[in-house]
Amino acid sequence: MNLENIHKLVTKEDPNHLHKFLGIICLTNFAYQYGHIWLYGHTDLSHNRGLWLVFAHGALSVSSMIFHIPAIRNRTAPMIYPEFRLHSILFAIRSVVCFYLAYYEFGVLYKMAACMITMHLADIATDVCRPSAAETTTMRNMPFDKEVNESVQHEIIAFHSKMQVAATLYMLGNTDCAFMPLGPIQLSAFMMTLVRKNIITSTVWHRVYSLLLMANIACYYSAPMSYVLPHLMSFYLFIDLRFKPGTNKYACWTFVFFLFYVIQYWLEMHNVDDYLEPRDEWLVKQVIVFMYLQNSYKRVL
Repeated sequence: MNLENIHKLVTKEDPNHLHKFLGIICLTNFAYQYGHIWLYGHTDLSHNRGLWLVFAHGALSVSSMIFHIPAIRNRTAPMIYPEFRLHSILFAIRSVVCFYLAYYEFGVLYKMAACMITMHLADIATDVCRPSAAETTTMRNMPFDKEVNESVQHEIIAFHSKMQVAATLYMLGNTDCAFMPLGPIQLSAFMMTLVRKNIITSTVWHRVYSLLLMANIACYYSAPMSYVLPHLMSFYLFIDLRFKPGTNKYACWTFVFFLFYVIQYWLEMHNVDDYLEPRDEWLVKQVIVFMYLQNSYKRVL
């Protein structure tokens, strides 16, 4: 890290320091919530203060529109460009909306609708911002440092794509599940600013982004088994439908959401959450999390 360049984060485009103030709040909240969920198995957001903290995260993403950014994507390093910024805002707002839906106990169908609307808006943003159909998608062709060989790059990019699928399915869970994906979304944007200011390298960006994606699995600790099991099934089903034969994205999500709803409804009707004692449920989740982390750590550069 080139800490001597930290002063470059202060710009004239944020004269009232609103974005920086919100950024400090959100960075502090991320540090606290990530530590809390790994230590205690849940975040500390189930109260009125939590509602305002999550609102601050949404406001942070929206306030990023005050900054002028290059219209053309940088091909040598991960830096913010128009399409990425709009996608980042949309998916951050998706997490905020789904957090509130979970907090106020709205049904899963509302969360599914929020996800589908977000995907449609993201596609519109892509059509508006992308100069040609030949341009690559937002995250799939994120630049690496030159020393990273192509096979490793493809493996990491595939991992990122799969974790974005998992993040969409996290939106269907409780408040912790909706909140956790905000970390990769907002911190990846912040780290892109650090790359642009020559404070960190592209390799650091990829390492931290991968770790943040992996950390999302901690939301399983507070989620009921009637969510964890459909989440796992839906995740692998979507991968098989979308990544291998290349089935239409919306057709895949419609089918997967329907299946998730049916499986979760059946599990709830049969009181699957009452089958395991709390200690046994915790052990099952520990095994799932351990296996996931063991299979994922190799994607960190």
